[in-house]
Amino acid sequence: MMNSPYHIYIHAPWCRSKCPYCDFTVFVDRQPPFEQWMAKIISDVQWTQQQCSWNPQGPSTIYFGGGTPSLVSIEYLKTIIDTLRTPKTSEITIEVNPGDVNPTTLGFYKGIGINRLSLGIQTFNRQHLKRLGRGNTPQDTRQLLNWVQDAGFDSWSIDLMFGLPNQTIAELESDLIEMLAFAPPHVSLYGLTYKEGTPLARAKNLGKIRDIDEDLWVDQFNLITQTLQRHGYLRYEVSNFCKPPHEAKHNQGIWKNEHYIGVGPGAHGFWTNGTRTHYPNTWPAWIEKSEPLIEVCTKEQQAIDWLITAIRHHQGIYLPRLKQFGYTLIVPPQIQQQPLFQQSLHIVEERWALSESGWIVVDRITEILVQALTPLNQHAE
Repeated sequence: MMNSPYHIYIHAPWCRSKCPYCDFTVFVDRQPPFEQWMAKIISDVQWTQQQCSWNPQGPSTIYFGGGTPSLVSIEYLKTIIDTLRTPKTSEITIEVNPGDVNPTTLGFYKGIGINRLSLGIQTFNRQHLKRLGRGNTPQDTRQLLNWVQDAGFDSWSIDLMFGLPNQTIAELESDLIEMLAFAPPHVSLYGLTYKEGTPLARAKNLGKIRDIDEDLWVDQFNLITQTLQRHGYLRYEVSNFCKPPHEAKHNQGIWKNEHYIGVGPGAHGFWTNGTRTHYPNTWPAWIEKSEPLIEVCTKEQQAIDWLITAIRHHQGIYLPRLKQFGYTLIVPPQIQQQPLFQQSLHIVEERWALSESGWIVVDRITEILVQALTPLNQHAE
């Protein structure tokens, strides 16, 4: 455990405006208290490192998410990175929105050790950008992508959204053509979801906008995945594609249930002692609270947490790993005989992974597998 890899997630909670679909912990502040935030981030990481045994070689990855971490001044990012990274740290990622950076900023990022960018592109369509509440134009997006290509980062990724209100297949196809022209090493897909309490969900409930129907959603999902695969992208997680070796090391660590320190307002963590943590969502509560809320998980909850992330990864579930939690999978014969189960899972010896047709029904397969979790002692009886 002590020598196993771990990761650090740092939440920068500020945005210029809050997107109507977003339910993350986000603040809109004209003068964000960056210095106060930076000091507490460093303090909370160092405090956490003292609470249980972490790999003494330091974090494998550091990830600045948000919010919009590209709003944070270089000097504060540099101080955090200089304090927390070690020679063991192989990947440092920052999320960037179009319109927030320029070639000089990107040069500074490289200079302070950031070697991976996650670009919040979402769509190249002006109308859909406006509907999503994005503050940038398609031209801002193209300009950013040109700058990133010239900057020479080790890796970078594009976020692409689909399932947008009134979005047609032709519009999505146009987005894909334009995106692929920039040859991103990595692509993350996000189907639009209407999170309760967000302005977009309220607009939908009032009938002001309408969700696309399920068949069109499936068609869009399939169009994206087939197009990316045709252009040489490997799907290594349900919503993530790359040209090897550009897998996101930080995200892969989370999907593989590796431990991580999560700091910042609303951030979650998973410690090496098996506990899960959560910091308060509001600025006053976060800045005043010296410790996160700590949840001690049962073996069953640990097994469920591992299963629901492992099945989303192309390597799938390895039964000997599940048995380390004291559980195995016993699927009732009547479920095993269903076409959904047979067609969606590829089972070879002790490894269960999604088949090509299984990716789109991952939520249903996950429900079946969680219900199939059986304690080893019960199985032995």
